[in-house]
Amino acid sequence: MFLEGAEVHNFRGIRHLKIDFEPGSTVLIGENSWGKTSLLRALWMVLGRGNVLCEFAPKDLYVPVPLFGETVSEVTSTAELEPKSAGLAPARRPGSNKRRAAGPAKLPNLVHEGSLSRPPLYFGKRHFSHQESSLLRHQQYLANLKARKSQGDGLHQTTELSAGVFSTKADHIEISLIFRESDIGDENILEPLVQPYWFYGSDGLYRIHYRVSARYVDGRFSTVHELLDKRGNPFPKVRKETFLYLIAMNPVLRLRDRRMNNQKVREGAAQNAGDEINTMINPLMEGVALSGQEMHDSLQTLNALLQKYFSAYNAKARVQDGSLNSRNVGDIVNRPISLETLQDLQADLESPKFNKTKLVAALLAGQVSQTMGGVHLDWSGSPIIILEDIESRFHPSLLLSFWSVLEGVKMQKIVTTNSGDLLSALPLSALRRLQREYYDTLCYKIGENNLSKDDLRRIAFHIRLNRPMTLFARSWLLVEGETEIWMLSEAAALLGISLQCEGIRPVEFAQCGLQPLIKLARLLGIRFFVLTDGDEAGEKYAQVVRSMVGRDEAKLCLYMIPQVDIEHYLYCNGYAEVFRRCTGTREMYKKGIPADKIIDKAIRHMSKPGLALAVIDEMQKRGPAGVPRLFRTMFHKLNESQLADNF
Repeated sequence: MFLEGAEVHNFRGIRHLKIDFEPGSTVLIGENSWGKTSLLRALWMVLGRGNVLCEFAPKDLYVPVPLFGETVSEVTSTAELEPKSAGLAPARRPGSNKRRAAGPAKLPNLVHEGSLSRPPLYFGKRHFSHQESSLLRHQQYLANLKARKSQGDGLHQTTELSAGVFSTKADHIEISLIFRESDIGDENILEPLVQPYWFYGSDGLYRIHYRVSARYVDGRFSTVHELLDKRGNPFPKVRKETFLYLIAMNPVLRLRDRRMNNQKVREGAAQNAGDEINTMINPLMEGVALSGQEMHDSLQTLNALLQKYFSAYNAKARVQDGSLNSRNVGDIVNRPISLETLQDLQADLESPKFNKTKLVAALLAGQVSQTMGGVHLDWSGSPIIILEDIESRFHPSLLLSFWSVLEGVKMQKIVTTNSGDLLSALPLSALRRLQREYYDTLCYKIGENNLSKDDLRRIAFHIRLNRPMTLFARSWLLVEGETEIWMLSEAAALLGISLQCEGIRPVEFAQCGLQPLIKLARLLGIRFFVLTDGDEAGEKYAQVVRSMVGRDEAKLCLYMIPQVDIEHYLYCNGYAEVFRRCTGTREMYKKGIPADKIIDKAIRHMSKPGLALAVIDEMQKRGPAGVPRLFRTMFHKLNESQLADNF
């Protein structure tokens, strides 16, 4: 079995979050304070304590902080805005491996599914008139939510209705975990301790619902562990051993380097290996040279660990059958960066030229893959490895070598990262983007069929290989070419807006095309603004935007240059003298010479980027007043939308 999804209420920095996980690797991205650390802390508290059931404390409660001066809850309880669990088909009889026909009911949604239709909140809260205060905008946002609730927009949208509603009621913690059998015939579901509690899903697979909640009872903050049936009702009198079995089958392990490792593993054999690894890792990370004998001992220890933990999950068999070596077209566009295979790493281990950086990566991977923190790995279970910001300790190339080792281990991995390279080494389906939506946290993901093969190819090259850091942005400023990027970056700076610091990334779209970029942005909840030329090609781009978002929403995110291109726009808005000067000839100062000829001459003499830099130099001399009106309007709207994200 594996952890399929989680729902968190009122825990630390999270008021409400629903998320699902991949059976293999799931990578979380999102800004600080948007819920990543709180989510991983919740998982560790429930599943990372070994043979001890977690107990929440009052300090773990979410603290409601009004963003708009609210003093009372807009609703009696946020629960009235949340969906109820859908019923599931009846479970098959204990001990039977025969599948029944799946019923029409489905498991409750665990995550904000990416959608190419009009997103419920994407434009809804951010694009109001700049003349309105934040409070008025929020009131309009709430009115829209209430209207849509009355229209019955569906299960998922109903879930999001509580995102902008403040509630003073945060007196309980609730963590719900959904486990799913890995495949038909998973023997763990036949374990007598848990067999009575599985329910049958519409996809023909069994699931079990584990809920941990805490609230004040008679003045004491009490924690309750429950298993729920298919209707969301708790089973009576579940034995403690049943919960411990679930934890033993899905223990959470945390990567601990010297700054984090405050606990000793308790198993004798594992403790010796762990102590030996830590003894070697510390000097390596500090840059201390190792003797030949110490290096030899390190390799022996690593080889022993690899044989134990990799062979236990049949990793060698995967190497032998070629599944880790071959990459088809689908693999290439889904994972643009290829990793080292286990076979390559083993060859490196046997080579006398094995370098220190790869040794550090492999040793750390071995440390993660062993018994830690008093949690004993059961070979029939599915451990969950949590790695937070793993790039902080590694050079980019070392990070990918480290991940190459972990990729070969058949364990569920949940990773937080700010590394664009690591994102490109993972499939898009593994990506979860967390975003704070007023009070709640939404999770965005890309569904299996949301993007075509051509979309994936274009995104793989233009974004994941060449601009991977754009996936961490709040907003994209989609422009046609290099000139616009130079011009808009400096124009924004003159207006007091640092695009990079504000999480705004200019992205060229001419070679990639607008459609794949807009699809990706909407699926991941990234806002976008489009600036096009006024020529025939620009009009075609504008039509693409209107066809994808609608004419009303296009008015908020689409900006067209009144002239045929940005050079003509700048020429007509006070920078004609710069263009004449950049032609390199006094002939262009004569009266009656057409603007087209002057601009063409300046471009041929300076190149478009060189001409843009010359205009920027003059613009900086003039200050904010030198920024053309279209740019000021666009940046004002863009900056206003960024302020909405800060609430």
